[in-house]
Amino acid sequence: MRIFTGLAATAVLAVLTLPTDLDSCSIAPPEPVFATTERPAATAAEFRAGEIGVIQPTFRRRYLVAAYRTLTGAPVSEKEAAWMLPSASTATTDSAAPAKSPDEAWAEARKGVAGLAAAAYIDSYKSAKSGGEVVYFRNCMDAAFDTARQTLAARIAKWGATSANVRDWTAAQDTVFSNCSGEKVAIPAPAPAGADPLLAADRRYQIAAAYFYACDWRKAREAFTAIAAERDSPWRNIAPYLIARTYVREASLDVKPAALAEAESRFQAIANDRARPELREASLRMVDYVRTRRDPAKRIAELGAALGQASKTDEQTLTDYTYLLARLPGGDGKDWKPAGAGDMADWIQAFESSSPSAGAYAARRWKESRSPAWLIAALALPSEPGVTAELVQAARAIRPGSPALDSAAYFGIQAEIRAHHPDAARGWADQMLARKLSNSTRNRMLALRMATARDTAEFLKFAPRTPEARLQSFDGHEEDIEAPPVPTGVAPILDDDAMEAFNHQAPLALWVEAASSASLPSHVQLRVARAGFVRATVLNRGVEAKQLLQRVVQLDPKAADLAKDYLAAAGPDAARFAALMIVLRDYRFDPFLSQVLKDSEPENPGGRGEWGFSPAEKSDDAAKLPPTYLSPAQRAAAEAEQKQLAETAPAAATYLAVQMVAFAQAHPDDPRVPESLYRAVRATRFGSKDDNTGKYSRQAFDILHRRFPKSEWTAKTPYWYQ
Repeated sequence: MRIFTGLAATAVLAVLTLPTDLDSCSIAPPEPVFATTERPAATAAEFRAGEIGVIQPTFRRRYLVAAYRTLTGAPVSEKEAAWMLPSASTATTDSAAPAKSPDEAWAEARKGVAGLAAAAYIDSYKSAKSGGEVVYFRNCMDAAFDTARQTLAARIAKWGATSANVRDWTAAQDTVFSNCSGEKVAIPAPAPAGADPLLAADRRYQIAAAYFYACDWRKAREAFTAIAAERDSPWRNIAPYLIARTYVREASLDVKPAALAEAESRFQAIANDRARPELREASLRMVDYVRTRRDPAKRIAELGAALGQASKTDEQTLTDYTYLLARLPGGDGKDWKPAGAGDMADWIQAFESSSPSAGAYAARRWKESRSPAWLIAALALPSEPGVTAELVQAARAIRPGSPALDSAAYFGIQAEIRAHHPDAARGWADQMLARKLSNSTRNRMLALRMATARDTAEFLKFAPRTPEARLQSFDGHEEDIEAPPVPTGVAPILDDDAMEAFNHQAPLALWVEAASSASLPSHVQLRVARAGFVRATVLNRGVEAKQLLQRVVQLDPKAADLAKDYLAAAGPDAARFAALMIVLRDYRFDPFLSQVLKDSEPENPGGRGEWGFSPAEKSDDAAKLPPTYLSPAQRAAAEAEQKQLAETAPAAATYLAVQMVAFAQAHPDDPRVPESLYRAVRATRFGSKDDNTGKYSRQAFDILHRRFPKSEWTAKTPYWYQ
């Protein structure tokens, strides 16, 4: 079993570092952000002023720390905001070349040495056995490459870039770095007899470092101990620090807890040594690091106490705290219990949970403390009905100007919805929407209001949302950018909840209504009209299909040529064929609304049928309200239509091929048949498939090649697809 592991980096020369996330195998296109889920949308200045918006349990923990501080009356200082909160900067540009990493800077500096072969690639990570398993850790830190580069510059200044001493020194350093990842131990040879004393001293240090990176702690300590005794060595002062580091490495990789006690004692001695002031800060950080390893529960309580006070902490404290917080015992089951690592840690753990026991705990802590932070956590979690009513009453009593207002109202409205009090939820949401709100907070309130809409008119009124102007969601993460990743910029569009409602809950009548609704921007009406037209076609609803296509042409006059055959069709069969040709010709005619706006040419243009209707899944969430904006009759109509769509077109590629083959057989002389067969085969390449796709792809291919061997469309169709 291969395990990627790391330890918190608590000093510039920390032993191990956390591994970076692995890339996803499939990365979706960037999407707009309507309400942030992993970071505050507020700028640092707004956050410091108490305008923190709606805090989410999915926020990164550093932001939950900042929220807890603000909610408990210890607001983030301007200095702390620089490393605790998201920066206000937008996306970086490509105008400036990125700075070189330390290992790249070392490789560049090495090129200045004459007579050396090209440098081998240096992998900073090494694998080793630890506790019966294989771990993968950062062996050579940035500081090692910085030290090597700086030392090389000093030696070139002393001896010259073309000197044998510099070549000898650099070759030995290459050997040292070969141990960063290699399994084979490589130790530089001692300096030759009569060598320059500085070169000899450097070589003894390089040999000690090579043993260190080769994980030979005994030989590394022996070598560093000898260096510490050398009166004239430039490495004499740093040697005791590096000896202490060998104990930390040994404790980490060889699982020897006693070595941590030795490391702590040595680092503390160095920090107390007035002869080594330059190592005091780094040694104290390593003392903290070792204490964190030896007694994590005690250490996280100490860090939490420091973080809970304004201007009493620094970025490393926060880094250590969030590292330890992630490793606290806890769970999300019915027997959830706090780890007892301080009020802030308990709050974060409870807020992140979804356990009823966490809700009961949060409610009890709020009753004891009356803290807004605990009120928000309690509201966000399930509670007994009587407790929920008390919490909601407290949330309604929060006054304007309080940092807790937006979060308490949002989770309070959600609690009212869970308690099946839609009227109370509507009224509260309307009150909040009448206030000045941040964009993310307004979008969250609009989502709650849409979820409790009384009819389709209200649903459409609260469906549009304005994307965040400077954020996008990419590969599951929110990041700064110059503008939203949609052609409409910050113009209102539909968020996922509204599109989900259209795609899986809305009857066709609502699609028709929405296509001409003044509540929706015209670009949203156009997308709805296109999608509704495809649905109406699959449902054999010619009247609605014609209405929707006419609306498409009104909103997009350039579509008139595409629509002319359909609008002029005589009879339902001709209209159906013309409708499906529109779907095959223009990929923007997709029956599902999605966040990927289909307004530009794809890599493979033309209708591809990348859709299909699945049977509706029944929700197991008994507490979830049915769509309040639909009447019972409308819900029944929607359910019947969803069933018909799933039965008629579970896979678009097969559905389209079947229809085109049938038309070709019934109307062999229609001049549009060759094109229709070409596009049908093309759909079976790119579209949604099932077990019958290959059969009908082959039929369309055979008819095209047999009846129309000289057609340009036949020449474009060399294959059929399974």
